[in-house]
Amino acid sequence: RQSMGQAAVNAAAACQYQGVGTVEFLVDDQGGFYFLEMNTRLQVEHPVTELVFGVDLVDWQLQIAAGEPLPLSQEDLSLAGHAIEARLYAEDPANSFMPQTGEILVWREAQGAGLRTDHSVQPGDSVSPHYDPMLAKIVAWGRSREEARRRLLRSLDGTQLLGLTTNKAFLAQILRDERFIKGQATTAFIDAATVKEASQAADPAPCNLALAAVLFLIDQAADSSFDEVVGWSWSNALGMELRQRLATDRTDDQIKVSFNGLAFSTSVREENHEITVHSIADSEVTASIDGVRRRAHYATSANTLWLDSAGQTLEIINRTYQPATSEDQVGSGRIAANTEGLVIAVAAKTGARVAKGDLLVIIEAMKMEHRLLADGEGTVEVVHAQTDTQVKKGQLMVELALDEDQADEREDAQ
Repeated sequence: RQSMGQAAVNAAAACQYQGVGTVEFLVDDQGGFYFLEMNTRLQVEHPVTELVFGVDLVDWQLQIAAGEPLPLSQEDLSLAGHAIEARLYAEDPANSFMPQTGEILVWREAQGAGLRTDHSVQPGDSVSPHYDPMLAKIVAWGRSREEARRRLLRSLDGTQLLGLTTNKAFLAQILRDERFIKGQATTAFIDAATVKEASQAADPAPCNLALAAVLFLIDQAADSSFDEVVGWSWSNALGMELRQRLATDRTDDQIKVSFNGLAFSTSVREENHEITVHSIADSEVTASIDGVRRRAHYATSANTLWLDSAGQTLEIINRTYQPATSEDQVGSGRIAANTEGLVIAVAAKTGARVAKGDLLVIIEAMKMEHRLLADGEGTVEVVHAQTDTQVKKGQLMVELALDEDQADEREDAQ
């Protein structure tokens, strides 16, 4: 690090640079490093430098702009410890890192020694498709790299953001990866296998689905405080087995629930879980699941519950009273926007024949293009999408009249 830092200083001196800037290098597996580029500005990672040197680079930048001298010379600076930064993004790693939009319902930053979170997030904020999806920079300092890693992992676990999908669990997965722990992560670290692991990790754990079912029931029991819910009469339902249909964007499950007061017996995916709810306050629930006491955070909006529990953050939709429709099946012929954004191209033509996988519409959101493809073979019946128009997630873009054999297959699936 000392050699790389000196090389950066030499590069700045050689071009008589005055100001705050960033010099980037590539490092090989032998410890050799190679100049990549120099940016004449602060970059996203500048808190790492601030923590290991104990300085405020933004303040220095303002002093330089005001014509003032820097408070320290190069000789006064020395490295102390290690720092690691994680960027919290509104994106879905299990879905090709697609940017997400929506309202932030709950936000809490972690507190603790060596932790820092740079953000401007507030509950009620709306994340739009017009800007970069980065929400916060979560940084941890430690006397060693391992201490910084562990602190950052605890900080991520203690950060609560509910209301839209983020990469929080994916960041924690990286920090737990043996390659990262051993310092063996390369530019090819986030490969297909890593993304596949993230996709599998995104499948909701049965115990979390069971807890969600319980929270939905309590929420439905009374529109009141937890104390009133505790006293709410469940006597008419004692011994009764209730069923809930809960879905995520990846799963659709039936959960059986029976209860006595705030003690619940649940069954999901052939797993049984006993849950006792102890308290609910300020979006936090304390419950014992199979005898293990744990805390989880949640928020509800209409028939949707956001749950942060046991390392997973899930968006769970209550479909208990929603009948299954053809739109629930693959190959419905109804092509909807998969994100909020701007329609930049419409390839679909009314009356044209299309095959499964043909391009229909391109939507731009957060500097990324999202391609909507035909989900079956047939004829374009209606084109709702128009170029240069803003659309909402789930808004219908194209309707296809699928060929009869595919329509029959869809009906059989129902």
